[in-house]
Amino acid sequence: MPNGWPVIIEPVSGREAFGRTDAAAVLSQAAVLLSLGAQIRGDEAVHVARAQALGFAGKTDFLPVQDADRFAVPRIQGTVGRFDIQRMQTNLAQRYGMWVLSEESAPVEAAAKSPEALQDLASRAYDLSTHQAVAELMEVSLSHPAELTRVAAAASYLELSNQPQRLIRILAKGCRSSDALVREVAATALAHTAPDHPALNSLKSAQRAVGAGAEGGWPPNTALLVHGTWAANETWWQPGGDFHTYFLKNVRSDLYDKSDRFGWSGAYSDGARLLGAQDLLRWVTNHNENGLDLITHSHGGSIAMLATHNGLQVGELVLLSCPVHIPKYMPDFTKVKKTVSIRVHFDLVILADRGGQRFQLPEIQENVLPVWFNHSATHDPSVWTKNKVPSML
Repeated sequence: MPNGWPVIIEPVSGREAFGRTDAAAVLSQAAVLLSLGAQIRGDEAVHVARAQALGFAGKTDFLPVQDADRFAVPRIQGTVGRFDIQRMQTNLAQRYGMWVLSEESAPVEAAAKSPEALQDLASRAYDLSTHQAVAELMEVSLSHPAELTRVAAAASYLELSNQPQRLIRILAKGCRSSDALVREVAATALAHTAPDHPALNSLKSAQRAVGAGAEGGWPPNTALLVHGTWAANETWWQPGGDFHTYFLKNVRSDLYDKSDRFGWSGAYSDGARLLGAQDLLRWVTNHNENGLDLITHSHGGSIAMLATHNGLQVGELVLLSCPVHIPKYMPDFTKVKKTVSIRVHFDLVILADRGGQRFQLPEIQENVLPVWFNHSATHDPSVWTKNKVPSML
């Protein structure tokens, strides 16, 4: 179970999910809410227009059709401005107050704890597909018992609510969650809205592990793990961490495992990734490692791609759950011998990142695991073992 969440092979339908409280349903709730937020902001239109304007039409899937068909969400168009939240709360209290009279809390908060009320709100969003119905679902979901649902609602509601500060508070609290998936979704959404918010500081590292290199160097063609955004202080990618240990013992015995392993800030900005790319090239040069294989996660793949444009030579570039932002982040394929992408369906963190879900480039071998939603599943040892991921490399 990646990060404590179940591995989802067959997702709970979005329409059904809000009437349930189990973990599989919560993941589906978050996927619905984040997808609605992407629609409200027009993320896909921006993504496609940017690619087309620079000659990369058809080189990326913002959300693959087969995934969108299999996990349907209400289809809404454009935006209508911000709703008066006090008026909306009054209307919701009138509609659902009779359902929750036994609750001591306020009607809207009580409705968030009522599967019947949530199911009705979700059905209205699906059946009406209006901004009003979607906003009502998000408003009540802000008080949902599940932290991931609350964070997904806050991330998606910013363009519809006239009270953004309470949404920012929910996202900031999510950045301090003990749950890694909640932290990643919350921090990614908060970085788009309030990039200087202090809640993000603890997820970044001030350390830049460039390293001077050892006398005589390390054997060539070493594999190296490169973490993504918000993961600088995580252990899974470092020597002794669960994925590092798995990879070293079961996939590549030449995985770099010294104390001066490469790391970057993990901050969420183009500038932080540019610095990370420069540091990666310097680390490789200092260690006499040009041509090594890189196993990257999330935007760790983006910094590796940037580094190839600065002259970094890569053997195999493995992209785990890498957001697609063409042409901003794309390898210089003349510097890479082989590129493999491994990802999950309907990645929640990529939705929050506003990136595309898949590459459509002949130079990149795409592999989509039979797993849904969880951004971190691609560095989970049990997922690698069960799905024979090493054979994809």
